[in-house]
Amino acid sequence: MKGFMYVFWGLILLFVDFKLVQYDILPDLVGCILIIIGLKQLSSHHMHFKNAMNYIILLAILSLFEYIPLFNPNNWFLAILFVYVNLVLHLYFIYNLCKGIEKVASRKGHITLERNASSRFKIFLWATITSAIVVLLLLMTNASLFGLLTFVAIIFQIISYVLVLALVWEAETRLGAR
Repeated sequence: MKGFMYVFWGLILLFVDFKLVQYDILPDLVGCILIIIGLKQLSSHHMHFKNAMNYIILLAILSLFEYIPLFNPNNWFLAILFVYVNLVLHLYFIYNLCKGIEKVASRKGHITLERNASSRFKIFLWATITSAIVVLLLLMTNASLFGLLTFVAIIFQIISYVLVLALVWEAETRLGAR
């Protein structure tokens, strides 16, 4: 099954920013394109991969706004709206990616991979919800009170992302060779 390696490397590029001075050398758009290529190859195996591709296309379009100065940096409402729309699209993308892996793993008899896909999405969901709540708390109160909470939320989000990366790698090794 081809495609998982494109998704894997695309996710890494989405997660890591390679900046030179203030310019992102490998923008999120490049990661999105790699993921789209991978999901296109996987889409014939389950409809969840096609659904994931639709969400990553929306994320690719949103990533273009990083380079178009449409938003006034002083308009917090638009900035927060942008962040939350991004979070929701990421959730739906990761949900469909994990669900696609889960369904294909089930069909091919890989019970451990099937369970991992289900649990990794739940972890990612809770990490994202935690991050969203922390952002809201920071906006509504004194930011210095939530330094430790912010740190914990960031670590939780990083761990959940690494677990999704490991899931995609595992899917490549278990499903990709067949």
